Amino acid sequence: MKNPKIISYKKFRDKRGYFSELFKKNKLKNLFIQDNLVFNKKKNTFRGLHYQLKPFDQGKLITVLKGSIIDYVTKINKKSQKNEAIKKFFLSEKDSKWLWVPPNFAHGYLTCEDNTIILYKVTKFYSLKHERLLNIFKEGINVKMKIVKSKIIASKKDS
Repeated sequence: MKNPKIISYKKFRDKRGYFSELFKKNKLKNLFIQDNLVFNKKKNTFRGLHYQLKPFDQGKLITVLKGSIIDYVTKINKKSQKNEAIKKFFLSEKDSKWLWVPPNFAHGYLTCEDNTIILYKVTKFYSLKHERLLNIFKEGINVKMKIVKSKIIASKKDS
């Protein structure tokens, strides 16, 4: 798949709770080599927009295990030095969805709740040398957030 896409999975609920098959290879043909788990202590934590250059360009499959996020994705266009419009996706522990982010897309998210836990699968290993980021707070990246910048919690690298 060459574009970001939401992939749904089912939760089978009963009085004990629920059971869910989080990932099935037949829904997505990519070979994932690593799973990452991210805990975000506070609401309004922002991580991203990150991507990696070839040969370490990563595809990512993202889901929320606890809490909720607004996920931001944009295609990287190296030829024109401009990126496409940023697309937003809402993911929650309640919606039973994954977001597929193909290689050549920058990705980041803003947490909507305290104690948010995110699981994501990647198609290639991380390489510091190949990592790049787009600063969501810079001019020219038009992201409409319903929060003022001063309330966003971000690392030095991401802000």
